[in-house]
Amino acid sequence: MAAPFLELQQPFLPRTPFGSGSRVARYGSAVALTTLVTLLTYVISARFGSTVSPLFFFSVLFVSWYGGLRPGLLSAILSAIAPAKADSLGDGGSPSCNSW
Repeated sequence: MAAPFLELQQPFLPRTPFGSGSRVARYGSAVALTTLVTLLTYVISARFGSTVSPLFFFSVLFVSWYGGLRPGLLSAILSAIAPAKADSLGDGGSPSCNSW
C-alpha cells in the first residue's frame, strides 16, 4: 500500500527538461547560442541597418529553460556584451588594429 503513495510524491515534471544534462552541455549551449545569435544579428544589421535584435531575448529564455539559472545568467551577460563588441568589430577591423 505504500508503493502507490510514493509514486504520487514524485514531481510531475523532471528537474531539467532533457534529463540531467552535463555542465559542459548547459554552459556550452549558453556560449554557442549567444554566438549564433550574435552572428545572425551582425548579418541582419548589415543588410537592414542597425536594429536591436529580439533573438537575444529568445536565446536567453531557451538557455535558462534548458540549462537553469547560472547558464541563463551567463547567456544574459554575453548577450549584453556581444552586440557592442560586434558593432565595434564591424567598423573596420579589430580594435587592436585601429589603435596602431
